[in-house]
Amino acid sequence: EIHSVAEIVEVDPPRHLRFKWGEGNDEWSDVTFSLEEVGDRVRLVLVHTDVTQTEQQAGVLAGWHTHLNLLQSRLTGEAELPFWATLERMEAEYSTRYGLPI
Repeated sequence: EIHSVAEIVEVDPPRHLRFKWGEGNDEWSDVTFSLEEVGDRVRLVLVHTDVTQTEQQAGVLAGWHTHLNLLQSRLTGEAELPFWATLERMEAEYSTRYGLPI
């Protein structure tokens, strides 16, 4: 089980959401979602900064990658990959690629 706390910092519906995110301690990271029209499509830009604990970085990268894959599958009607197996695989891949601990 994961317990998270968030504080919304900026919102401009439906184009922009920024929040501070943490686990109830003094360490907060900053997450921003932005949507922009590109022709007849929409581009989602996700920026997550201030993840200062190195042991969390592979998990954060893998978590967003897995969640965005799930979103894409649901939007396109593609088959969804199993969430936890995909998360573990992505975490190992990011750990290897960037030399991050898991």
